[in-house]
Amino acid sequence: MTENGKNYSKKDIGEMKSSLVQDGWTLNSSLPEGWMNRKVKHTHLFMTPEYETLRSQKKALAYMNLQKYDSSTLDKVRALFSNNRSQKDETDTSISPIKRKPSEVEDEVRNNSSVSESFQPMKKKKTISKYTAGKKDKD
Repeated sequence: MTENGKNYSKKDIGEMKSSLVQDGWTLNSSLPEGWMNRKVKHTHLFMTPEYETLRSQKKALAYMNLQKYDSSTLDKVRALFSNNRSQKDETDTSISPIKRKPSEVEDEVRNNSSVSESFQPMKKKKTISKYTAGKKDKD
C-alpha cells in the first residue's frame, strides 16, 4: 500500500491503519516506530511500517537485521521477545495436565467396584514395520 502511495491519500492510509487497531493490532513501545503486533492463539504476528505481515518473532528479527536496524533497537526487541517467552512458560506450566501411566488408571478402576466388573485391561497394540520380514518371506 505504501509502495503505491500515490494511488492512496493520507486519509485512506490513516483509515486503514485505524481499522488494523480495531482488528486487534497494537502499537508497542518496545517495537520500532511504525511496527504493530497482534497475538493470535499462541502466535505473535508483526506488521512492518510497510504493512508487511511477519508470522513469528524470528522472522521479525530477521527482517530488522536485513533492513539494518540499529543495535539498540534490536536489543530492545530481543528483550521484548524474551519477556514474551518467559510469560508463555509461566502460563503453560500452570495449565498442563497431569499425565498418569495406564497401569495407575487400571489400578484405580479395579479398586472402584462398580466399574471393575466391566473393566478390561488395555492391550498393547502390535506394531508392524513395513521393513519387517513376514513369516512367508524366504529371505
